[in-house]
Amino acid sequence: MRRTVRAPRKRSVTTVIAALVLSCVAGLVHLVPSWAAGYTRGVDVSHYQGTIDWKKVAANGHLFAYQKATEGTTFTDPTYASNRKHAAANGVLFGAYHFARPEGSTAGAARADAVQEADYFVQVAAPAAGDLVPALDLEGSQAMPTKRLIKWVDAWLNEVRTRIGASPVIYTSPYFWSSKFGDTTHFADEGYKLWLARWTSAASPGVPAQNWGGNGWTFWQWTDCAKVPGIQGCVDEDRYRGSDFTSVTIPGAIPTPTPTPTVTYVRPTNTSPPTISGDATVGSTLTATNGTWEGSEPLAYAYGWFRCDSAGAGCTGIADGTGPTYQLTPDDFGHTMEVVVTATNGGGSSSATSAPTSTVSDSTPPAQPSVSSLARVTTSSDVELAWTDVDEGARTFDVRERVADFNSGFGSFSDVVTETSSSSSTFAVAPGHTYCFSARAHDEADNASDWSSESCTTTPVDDRNLTSSTGWLRLRSSASYLGTYSAAKQRGAKLSLKGIRATRLALVAQRCSGCGRVRIYLGGKVLKDIRLDAATKKNRAIIPIIGFDSVTRGKVTIEIRSSGRPVRIDGLAVQGG
Repeated sequence: MRRTVRAPRKRSVTTVIAALVLSCVAGLVHLVPSWAAGYTRGVDVSHYQGTIDWKKVAANGHLFAYQKATEGTTFTDPTYASNRKHAAANGVLFGAYHFARPEGSTAGAARADAVQEADYFVQVAAPAAGDLVPALDLEGSQAMPTKRLIKWVDAWLNEVRTRIGASPVIYTSPYFWSSKFGDTTHFADEGYKLWLARWTSAASPGVPAQNWGGNGWTFWQWTDCAKVPGIQGCVDEDRYRGSDFTSVTIPGAIPTPTPTPTVTYVRPTNTSPPTISGDATVGSTLTATNGTWEGSEPLAYAYGWFRCDSAGAGCTGIADGTGPTYQLTPDDFGHTMEVVVTATNGGGSSSATSAPTSTVSDSTPPAQPSVSSLARVTTSSDVELAWTDVDEGARTFDVRERVADFNSGFGSFSDVVTETSSSSSTFAVAPGHTYCFSARAHDEADNASDWSSESCTTTPVDDRNLTSSTGWLRLRSSASYLGTYSAAKQRGAKLSLKGIRATRLALVAQRCSGCGRVRIYLGGKVLKDIRLDAATKKNRAIIPIIGFDSVTRGKVTIEIRSSGRPVRIDGLAVQGG
């Protein structure tokens, strides 16, 4: 790179000698620059940086710059021409970059779009001999599949290389290259150089594509927030590996391209509409044909799926219905479906609509709902149960219950709620029973799900229904289960319940400081000793006794094993089975 130095009008001998000394020193500095850690500093800019004082940029040792020129096929950076002129006037080596906007639903359409973007870039940027080679900026959200995206980039690079006689560089980040390009080494193998975007204070960055085919980075955008004199706010700062820019400078004169024959495009015309195949049933996949078209090739096709009424009218577009296939959802039930295919070429676009499908049916039941967990034992007179629509396919719900008395098995199921749109309800429960609830869902087509798993709760047998020996008193208290409890202090005093049929037992009693101790028997077998003594008083305390491996029958006895200490029993919870 050369800089132009203008001599002043009058110079003294001393001034001349000083200038010669400075010139020699400058030559040494040029040979060993102050930033010579294997790279040369530069910046990349766009209209976001506003007005730039390129004299200050150059004086600060930033010797090259890339400027955004174009984006897609419609955007020209308004500061490009001015920055190019003033950067060159201050000896800053200048290059242009293009922000890619790949499009194309087929490989052919993608290549055509890439050539259009490349030609637009060359027309606007006008790369010249002595400029830095152009750069292709690859970032942002690219929805194109990897293979097609690689073909798009190939086409852009080839078109620009043909137009200017030099190979562009590729700007990208490691993550973007890995996620969108599969970390391919294709472009490195083809000889394209890398402009790496990797913001880090580390001495060297990680480089994708196996260290770019073993060649490493050529330019490195190491930060997005450098403070550079002449530029307001943050700016991207770059490093060039080395100081000789020959390999990244456009050589000689730009070749004059062979004139491209003027192409007259014939706008697409539909000669037979698209058709839809597949079962019109929720869960099935519909497939659209393109129909038959006349017009200049290549043609690119776009799809739009619509949900219509049973007569094929009142159609509404489906947000995610933009491909040649569409999977029917419960929202499509009772509707007909149409697809609109739009064909596009250089002459414009035309659309054609398929005939509607038959009315969409639904034979797929919704997922079974889940029900909330109930307390294993409750001393309330009612319970609240909630149920959840798992796949959001439910319209209404049924809830059923089955009930077991403490001394008998479960009866048959009975419906307690039918066809409700609510998601919860409260159910009354009576003492001495076990209640098990389950729910099922109905969808818009009135398909019913399987019944959910059960949620069960047990209400205790009241103390008044227990047989007592001498020494017990039946007392009232609003704090007790069902308003009463049985109290005694005499060692050996007993309460019993015959004929239980249980899978689990629990005692309902009062805990208090100084309360006594009881022993629980089934028949003549000791099940558990329970200490009711506790630092804090608690009424209606539910105290687990035992769970059985199978339904167990017999007589339960509660015997006081302390003397002179109060024992207050509210009831016995017998979980039926």
